[in-house]
Amino acid sequence: MNEIDRRLERRVASASVKHMSNAKWRKLFAVLHAAAPPLREVGIKFVNQDRIFSVAVPGPSFESDDDFGECGGISYALFAHIEFLQISKSDISTANVSNDIQALVELLNTAGLWPIQVYEEGIRIVGYEW
Repeated sequence: MNEIDRRLERRVASASVKHMSNAKWRKLFAVLHAAAPPLREVGIKFVNQDRIFSVAVPGPSFESDDDFGECGGISYALFAHIEFLQISKSDISTANVSNDIQALVELLNTAGLWPIQVYEEGIRIVGYEW
């Protein structure tokens, strides 16, 4: 394990609350794929990154139990390193696409218990609290 990996693991271990497991992330991505109308993109913030990656909704199935596998700009990133997933009212890359946040929150609430934070521009599903 290199120094960057050790720092990342220390950061994850320092979280005051860990809300999500690998299984919960995989289930969440499967639920997001079932959303109607379908979501085009989500923002994913990793613990070790300053930026939010805008990507097509990952999944709904994965080759590995603990990472994204081959998935564009986030290939092989570990689910355990997701700080939060963000869904905006409008897609980042296509501002004219609108997401029904209320319907999405209702869908998520019927599918499981998720740490959902609702804010003016959308929602976040939180992996860690610091």
